[in-house]
Amino acid sequence: MQNRVRMLLLILLTTLTANAQIVITEIMFDPSDSERSDEFVEIFNTGNISVDLTGWQVGDGVSYDIIQPVNNADLQIHPQQYAVILDPNYFSDSSSTYNSLIPEDALVLTIDG
Repeated sequence: MQNRVRMLLLILLTTLTANAQIVITEIMFDPSDSERSDEFVEIFNTGNISVDLTGWQVGDGVSYDIIQPVNNADLQIHPQQYAVILDPNYFSDSSSTYNSLIPEDALVLTIDG
């Protein structure tokens, strides 16, 4: 898992139109606390239209994981909105490292792998 998340620099996010652009704003890999559950990728919609992230993937060039909603949430990232893609272990291990740091209006996502 470490190598897969560590290589998240190769993220399959693309510009959809001139009005919507998703950018990577932060990557946390190999954190000092729990590498198993506290790795994440943060993205931001710099555009002025919502972007549907259905079918989008993150990967390392060897394997890829599909971005999934958390708690049946929406996969729409709205204009000027952040999204945080957390490892599924963040939820299954009951980590709370980022709970107080993730803005309430951020879209919280995970991956299928």
